[in-house]
Amino acid sequence: MNFTWGSLDEVLASADILSLHCPPASGGQPVIGRKALGRIKDGCCLINTARGSLVDEDAILEALDAGKLSTYATDVFQTEPPDPDSPLLRHERVIASPHIGAFTEESVQRATQKAVENLLSALA
Repeated sequence: MNFTWGSLDEVLASADILSLHCPPASGGQPVIGRKALGRIKDGCCLINTARGSLVDEDAILEALDAGKLSTYATDVFQTEPPDPDSPLLRHERVIASPHIGAFTEESVQRATQKAVENLLSALA
């Protein structure tokens, strides 16, 4: 496997697919806004399954309409739940899903077991 570290500018300039997996930036500024989108390769696919605040949704729409982004896939929005009339939800190149990736039978079972253990520990 080939792996190298790169600055955000290097990653933006070279990525065909950009997937966000980070906490919000300090100060609440989007990591991906107009400036960052201006640096990405044309046709890049952007995936955001981290936080809605990581992107400027208006800038995402502009980049989609201009062809700068080929696709935007997300399960998080700046406003949760998203407005049903949001242009992002209606855009033909947006893949939107509920933020339920960790909602599996196994994760619910583990969370329930941990809650019971914590309750029993607190009562002991």
